[in-house]
Parts: sequence; structure tokens; C-alpha cells
Amino acid sequence: MTDDNEDAADFNEEDVPDWEDMETIASYTIEKKPDWMTETDIQILDALARGLILSPSIIADNTGKSREGISRRLNTLRAADYVEKVDRGKYEITESGMDFLKGRL
Repeated sequence: MTDDNEDAADFNEEDVPDWEDMETIASYTIEKKPDWMTETDIQILDALARGLILSPSIIADNTGKSREGISRRLNTLRAADYVEKVDRGKYEITESGMDFLKGRL
């Protein structure tokens, strides 16, 4: 059993993420989206834009969409170079995906 004081001594404030640096879809200016793009695609990009590597299941849980539907849309977003598969079942947003969300594409 560990001592609570010992656990507190291991805490390093620098290890806590700066939540102010996290971006949300509210700060994006999407002026023009491709004809093929859906609202689900934007929700996926928003989730990944937080700098996280996520699975289709985690994205589905957080968007209220089916895992199968998220997987299909991730394949479409990969083809457009907006997301990339970094490992089996794990995805992250690309620079092009971030540029789209920020209205630079």
C-alpha cells in the first residue's frame, strides 16, 4: 500500500495538459467544404483536432454515430489526406485536415 503523501510528492504540475491550448470546433471557420464531406466528417476531424490518436469506437462513443459509419468516413477522410492511420485501428488528423478546419483549404 502506498502512502498518500508519497503519491503527492510524485505529482508534477508540468505533466498536466494545458487545456487552453486544446482546440474545439467552435473556433473553426469552415468557409467551403467539399461536396462529399458530411457533418460526421467534421465531427471526426473535430475529435482528432484535439491532438489525440483515436479509434473508430472512441470517436463513435463521443459522436453518437455507429462504429461502422465512423470507419467508413475515416476511409474517405484518409483518401482526402485529412486523417492518417498511425497504427491498427488508430487515427490522427493530418496537417491538411487541420488546415481545412482552420479555413486554409
